[in-house]
Amino acid sequence: MLNHESITKLWVVLPVSLLVMAVVLVPYTQSLNAKTSIFRAYEAPLVVSGSNVYTAWKNVTSNLHSVPIFFTKSNDGGKTFAHTMIISSPNTNPKTLVVNQNVSIGASGKNVAVTWWTNKTGDFNPVIRTSSDAGTTFTNIVRLNSTSGGINK
Repeated sequence: MLNHESITKLWVVLPVSLLVMAVVLVPYTQSLNAKTSIFRAYEAPLVVSGSNVYTAWKNVTSNLHSVPIFFTKSNDGGKTFAHTMIISSPNTNPKTLVVNQNVSIGASGKNVAVTWWTNKTGDFNPVIRTSSDAGTTFTNIVRLNSTSGGINK
């Protein structure tokens, strides 16, 4: 049973315990977060629709003055994959590094949508490319937070 003395001790011991845990765990979680960020740079989200498997990822090892978004598909349940295609718009200005982040992919039937964030137009904007033929071809890139249409291919 808790009495006044045990509650007082608890209020003294608890903050000290939390401080000790913070001193021990913060460097570990910072290291873990840095490792997680490194691994997140190499994520390749995928989606399955029927026997089709679709995946898209950013290629952080490219020499294209940008971090392009790659896409590939399998129509045999992942046993084989089609040739990889770049679905982000190319950067033709070697003085500017175009960054593409946070790739996401979704599919339903033969419809595939790939989204990501890019600084291609200066500010970071979410963009999307869609396919209605199971990833064989894609529409032009459309900037999602714009009312004026998409970014040219």
